Amino acid sequence: MDFDDETIKSVQGRLDILRKSIVSEENPVNYYKTLLEKTPNDSEENIGIRRMYADLMEEEKQHV
Repeated sequence: MDFDDETIKSVQGRLDILRKSIVSEENPVNYYKTLLEKTPNDSEENIGIRRMYADLMEEEKQHV
């Protein structure tokens, strides 16, 4: 399909997919944020876990 052949409906379809892809990219960010918030900062192991969650969350943010 050429871009010259775009219709209002085809553009709406493309925008719908774009919205869904943005939401799917935000979900992992929220997931790691939740895990980070639920992990206590009370041991060296948990500090390492929290750092990893924070790193993963930052990596996922780059995709959004």
